[in-house]
Amino acid sequence: MIVDPPSKLSIPLSTWRPTKQNVLRNDKNDYEVRLKANDSITFVGEYDLTVSSGLVTIAGATLHPASGVQTVYALPTQALPAVVARKASTVKFGSVTSSVHALSRYSPLFRGVGTKGEHGRSFSFLSYSNDDPRPLAPLEIDTDSRNAISRIVAKATGNGRSRIIAIGGKSTGKSTVNRLLCNTIVTWPEKPDLYYLDLDPGQPEFGPPGQLSLVKLAIPLLGPPLTHPASPRSHRLQLVRSHTIAATSFKDDPDLYMKCVKDLARRIPPNAAVIVNSCGWVNGLGASALLELTAALRITDAILMQPIDPGLEESVRKQCSSVHILPRKQGRLTARSPAEHRAMQTMAYFHHKHSASTDSIKWIDKSIDTIKPWKVGYSDEAPGIAAVLSYGQAPHPEFLGEVLDGAITSLVVLDADYTLEDIQYIKEHRLPYNSIDSLDPERSHCAGLALVRGIDVQEKELHLVTPLSETEIANIMDKQVVLVRGAFDSPEWAYTEDLYANDETPDEDRPWVRQGGQVGIEGAIWRLRHPPTRDQAR
Repeated sequence: MIVDPPSKLSIPLSTWRPTKQNVLRNDKNDYEVRLKANDSITFVGEYDLTVSSGLVTIAGATLHPASGVQTVYALPTQALPAVVARKASTVKFGSVTSSVHALSRYSPLFRGVGTKGEHGRSFSFLSYSNDDPRPLAPLEIDTDSRNAISRIVAKATGNGRSRIIAIGGKSTGKSTVNRLLCNTIVTWPEKPDLYYLDLDPGQPEFGPPGQLSLVKLAIPLLGPPLTHPASPRSHRLQLVRSHTIAATSFKDDPDLYMKCVKDLARRIPPNAAVIVNSCGWVNGLGASALLELTAALRITDAILMQPIDPGLEESVRKQCSSVHILPRKQGRLTARSPAEHRAMQTMAYFHHKHSASTDSIKWIDKSIDTIKPWKVGYSDEAPGIAAVLSYGQAPHPEFLGEVLDGAITSLVVLDADYTLEDIQYIKEHRLPYNSIDSLDPERSHCAGLALVRGIDVQEKELHLVTPLSETEIANIMDKQVVLVRGAFDSPEWAYTEDLYANDETPDEDRPWVRQGGQVGIEGAIWRLRHPPTRDQAR
């Protein structure tokens, strides 16, 4: 539900109020406070949270002095979490250098995301929602959700073998419930190994849209999905394995979707707790896929978010040992559509950089056209890319180069014993392509996404922009890599970043054509093209 939020709506966000006695430090770096039991305190912005003494909770996570520093991304685009003291506590909130805010230079989607608080800190204290001019709302956990989460967590931390799924339509709160479950379990005193099966390609938790993944968690999730992409090199949010369906919905190939799901499920240790992020498609083909999921994954606990079709509820009850019903909630007002959230998540993914030494991420403060691309050969003599595949609606091979230039693609790595047959080469670009419908998930995996900046026909090279590190690139250079294109959202944000960075305004009549100087290879421009499909060209 997208509406213009009321301008004067005032919602209480904190019960704590600052005094000379309970504010211990207040400078440009830190805001340290003393909280009484049950005090709540809310900030908007980005901050490092440290519990010096006592015990607090935030977004389901329980934190104490041994928890160390936890970075919180309380962005105004999401419901704001409150820090609640469970007993008398001393808590320090530290200012951080906001690299997420830097993305606002390149897209209006990120405008207003950053916060400049008192003394120039990266966060600001809020007593009420109208203390800030932006439309803000608190993260609210109702009694039914709290009770269901308590029952599920008690079982999961007891035997460690729980497999949990939240089922409900779009905007019913599934992602919020999943994060609360993750945070509660991962900060439990005797926690089991926790894995997250990310199966919603349209609203993933740990990667860009179009991917399915298995992630091992060791830290709470204290920000929206764009702030915590998983990495195979991370010990906090370890990407175990990932697949691509190259689309934000599995409607065009539900068989491939289920093959990917089953391959990921096979990699879950038997004694681990698992939380499954499912799609918000709960009727027709979507309902059938959900039931196949619950059976294949041997779900133990299903959370049904009302409204749910009675037939689907009955079928889920037959498959799961425990079913928890959560009543319908009033939709939260939001200023951004699901498509805009996907664009923000994809843009943040391409700008992010993971540091292996600190196991943390930052966002690169450069427009995408200034990030140095990887030059990857595609000639049959020395192929860095073995072939290009099209998932879903495929263009005629003669137009593959035009469709590929400026497109988002998946880098899929094939196992050593997996070889593509019948690779053909188009006449103009000599691009290698294969017409199979999809790759075998059991013998391949997705390494990440890449944006095709250009095609150098003379050198037979693709110029790819990807957030993969040099180490990750080195690990796949001697393997067969296939470039998969499909029905990803068009990356409009990428084509206009330099315009916004230079305070220019894109032409509304031609939003995909770059204005001004040249970009790409030999002056090739980035533009959206609609060539005929393979069937139309016959």
